[in-house]
Order: sequence, then C-alpha cells, then structure tokens
Amino acid sequence: LAVRPHGIASRGIARTFQNLALVQGLSVLDNVKVGAHCRTRGGFWSASLVVPSVRSERAVSARAMEVLERLSLAHLAHRPCAGLPYGTLKRIEIARALMAHPRLLMLDEPSHDLDVETLRALEDALLEFAGSVMVISHDRWFLDRLCTHILAAEGDSQWVFFDGNYQEYEADKKRRLGEEGARPHRMRYKALK
Repeated sequence: LAVRPHGIASRGIARTFQNLALVQGLSVLDNVKVGAHCRTRGGFWSASLVVPSVRSERAVSARAMEVLERLSLAHLAHRPCAGLPYGTLKRIEIARALMAHPRLLMLDEPSHDLDVETLRALEDALLEFAGSVMVISHDRWFLDRLCTHILAAEGDSQWVFFDGNYQEYEADKKRRLGEEGARPHRMRYKALK
C-alpha cells in the first residue's frame, strides 16, 4: 500500500480482519484503546519524558468503555484477550475499529462463528453506527437485516449494484435471470495440464 495503516485510519477508514489481529497479552480495554491512536495527540516532549496527557488518556478510556458497553463487553474490560472465545475477540476487534471514529467501517466476515447473543450485539452496534459500513459476508440473514445496498458478483464475474437488502436483491435477481438463472451454479474451470 502507498498509504500506511495510520494514514488510512486518519482519513476516516477503519477495518477488521477475518484473521484477528489483537494483542493477546493486553487487556480488552487496552486493545480497544489502540484504535484511538490516530485521534490522539502526543508531541516529542511528552513522548520522550513519558508524561502522557492525563485529560486525553481519560477521554480515550471513557470512550473505550462506552464502545465496550455498546458491544456488551464492559464486564471484560480488564481481562487479557488471551483465552477469550472467538466471537468475543471478534467483537473486541470491531470495538477497536470503532474507536478510530471512522466514516467508513470495513468488516470482513463479521458474523462468522458468532453465537446468537454476540451476533445481536454486533447488529445493534452496526445499526447505531453513524457512518457507512462495507461488509463482506456469506451470511444472507445478516446481510438481509443490515444492508441497504448490495454489490454482488454474478455469473461470469459480472458485478451488480442493487439498492435494497439481500432478500430484495434475490427477488430482483430471479426477476432478471429467471428461476434457473438465479440458482447458484458451480463454476467450471479448465483443467491445468
């Protein structure tokens, strides 16, 4: 990438990874606070003298606790991430992304391997999110509940943009392509020799 990760975050874009990128030895709260790094100010003297801005640190901690509460994670704030269930770690990573105050939040398979309670907390947090969310997901029910627009790859790598949720997109696809055309088909590739 031509732009470094902190530069992307400072432009209002945050993302999560399908493979989690949390620091296992840090507490949940500290992992979430890392997401605010692009929004904090620290000069040469404060860094070299190890004199953090107390007001800034308090504000970041308070904001992190608000985000943890919204995702039903506040009770885990001071526990280390190591050993927590995958769904919980996924929510922690989303909380960290939200700490950057992004205008665009990019989520890669956010509902993968989540239990129902965790999925509901995630859906509620995303519905409250004031910015735009771009989701890559195979979870049709998740897409149906949250998405207002669909960008889908159809047929022979044709991209279709649809204004509506997933269920509406599926109905439109059947209308455009017919029942047979709308069914998923296994792609056939030429054998390598």
